[in-house]
Formats: sequence, structure tokens, C-alpha cells
Amino acid sequence: MKTTFKVLVLLIIVLIVPNLFLNKSIDIERTVEIESPINMVFMKVANVSEWKNWQPFILKELSTQFDTIESIYGTGANLEWNTEKNNSGVLKLNEVVLNKKIAFNLLYSGRLVNEVLGEFTFEQVNRKTRVTCNLNQKHPLLFRVFGVFGFFAFKKIEQEFEIALQNLKKQVEESQNPFHILMYQKEAFSVYSKTLSCKTSTIGRNLERTYKELQKQMQEDGIAVFGKPICIYHAYSDTTVKIEAALPIHQITNPSKYTKTINSATVLKATYVGPYDKSQATYDALDEFATKNDLKIEDSHYQIFITDPGNVKDPSKWVTEIYYTIL
Repeated sequence: MKTTFKVLVLLIIVLIVPNLFLNKSIDIERTVEIESPINMVFMKVANVSEWKNWQPFILKELSTQFDTIESIYGTGANLEWNTEKNNSGVLKLNEVVLNKKIAFNLLYSGRLVNEVLGEFTFEQVNRKTRVTCNLNQKHPLLFRVFGVFGFFAFKKIEQEFEIALQNLKKQVEESQNPFHILMYQKEAFSVYSKTLSCKTSTIGRNLERTYKELQKQMQEDGIAVFGKPICIYHAYSDTTVKIEAALPIHQITNPSKYTKTINSATVLKATYVGPYDKSQATYDALDEFATKNDLKIEDSHYQIFITDPGNVKDPSKWVTEIYYTIL
């Protein structure tokens, strides 16, 4: 009996005590390059409801019940889940910097490793997006007591994130956005503008007339046009619209009833190519993107006419940028 006890004590000393002196944390870093604009990749990570489409520790437990999604996008967004095996987890986004960084933490039950801190960073490299995932595991006392078992538990999570990056790459590259929807911070800009109401069927000619009025006023004021013409939609129905024709300027030097500044804001931008009466699918795609990502949008939106009937005769080549402002 004494011999057995001595052997047990010796095993504890040999297998467990040295582990108490292990480093108190492990850090790993993994990188993948994805052939897609940075924003399309970023939104797959910034929206926590998307994680179940590419993150293996959620994918493999799709007996999973997603109990709580208080907010699905941005700082503070979180996702809670429970499985049939009574394992549960919480994902929380602690910091979200648009198109640059997402810091998060994961809490698990039913695993030796029960908390992981992580960070995704995003970098545009030529036409690709470089995504880097950093993981940090603090070693609680239990982790160090179990030594090699705790190490392999964290290695499993490391492998899951390696798979996750490849899944993310596959997801994004196979679902390229034909409407080129981007979300980013648009800088403030200044305009000469005039608001008008008209029938929906007469938007084109009313805009043309109003742009000419604005150009005349700008010439009188000694101000040059500094960009492409803009149309801001304030109210819209099948029969009538309230719109604002605007021409960008470099800066406001002499404020007047025609001058205004469009404040810097986070925007959704889609690019449409074709005749104006065929653009509805682009608006539908913007609406779907906003709804899917739980984004609240201003009632008004605006268009920038990159090409228009004044400089390109073929309607199939008219390029229009459509902007939604996010509240």
C-alpha cells in the first residue's frame, strides 16, 4: 500500500508539478490572403451571425441552438449557443474598427480551454485582402496542472482557427458580390445644391435644368465644379419625388443658400451600370445587405453619376454610384 502511494506521489511530482511552471499564456498567429475587396471579408467577421458559416467549432455542432443574439454587428455584438451535449459558448466582439480590426473573446463550457482572446486584422494587398488571426490563451491553474492535456486542448482550437481561415477564404471567394457593395467611412464634402419636387417621370429633365441653374450660379460666384453631379433623394413614391440636385465643390469660401456640407459618415456604396430604370436590383441588394447585417439606414440616400447621358450616349454604359448612410 505504501509503495503504491509513493508511486502515485512520484507520478504527481513528475507529471504535474513541472507544469505549474509553464508560461502563463500561449500566443499564435495565422494568416490567409483572400481574393476579394477588404470590406466583403471584413463583414463576414464583423457580423457574428456569419461565424456559423465558416467557424468549425460552431459548424460541427449544428445541433446547436443559437439562443441569444443581442446585436449581430459591431462592437458589443454577441452570439450565445447551446448544444444537445449541454456544451455552451459565448462569442463577443470587444472592438470593431471598420475594415481594420476585430477583437473578440470566446467563452466555452465543456472544454479544458474555456476562454480564448483573439483579434482579426485586415489589410488590402493589391487586389487581395490579407487576414491575420491572433489568438491568446491565458493558462489558468487547471490548464497548467493538466499540462500536456491542456496544451493539446489549445492546439485543437488553433487547428480550428486554421480551418476557419480557409473556410472564410472559400466562403468569400465563392460568393462574390455582383453589385460591388462596400461599407466604409466617407469623408465630408461640400456642394452647391438646390431642392425640388417633381413627378417621378420627369426626374431626368428636372435634374438637367437644375444642374444648369447651379452651374450658372457657380460661375457668377467664381466657384468651380469639383467632381461628378449628385442627386440626393429625400422622399420618393411611384408618382412624385423630392430630390436635391448637387454639384461638388472644393470648399465653401462664401456660404450662401446654395452651399452645404455633407458630413463624414459610414456609408454603404453600390455601383450600378446601365439605364436608370433598371437599377432596382441594386437597391434590393443594398436593402438586403443592410437587413442581413442589422444596419440602420437614413431615409434619404444619394447617387453620384460617374457617367451620364451628357457624356455617354449608350445607356448600358451609364455608371451610377448609390450611397446609403448608416445611422
